[in-house]
Amino acid sequence: MKLPIEKLVYGGAGVGRAAETGERLLVPFTLPGEVVEAAAGAGDAELLRVIEASPQRIAARCPHFGACGGCQLQHAEYAAQVGYKVGILRETLEQAGVSKVPEVLAHTAEPWGYRNRIRLRVRVVDGVLRVG
Repeated sequence: MKLPIEKLVYGGAGVGRAAETGERLLVPFTLPGEVVEAAAGAGDAELLRVIEASPQRIAARCPHFGACGGCQLQHAEYAAQVGYKVGILRETLEQAGVSKVPEVLAHTAEPWGYRNRIRLRVRVVDGVLRVG
């Protein structure tokens, strides 16, 4: 189905509404203003292709983008990433009932190499503890 992406939500997915049903779908790796083709699931959709790209869309630099679970916005220019994150924070605070959301000052760094958190899985494989 063809979906226009309205906004981003926490976690980096874009929100689109199905024209036929009005159902709200979360489509990962999309940006506001884009028109995409997606395969609908239960509240989530899989991005099949970008029909009309956002001017902020760039090629993701990391070869693991989309597979590792981090850097959900690497397909957006860095300045756009920061703006999206500020907007998501403001909306989250408003939805939580914060009536006077203060100005949000974003602290930025170099566009690449700034990650300071990782998630590792710990599992026993063939009797050996594996982390990674």
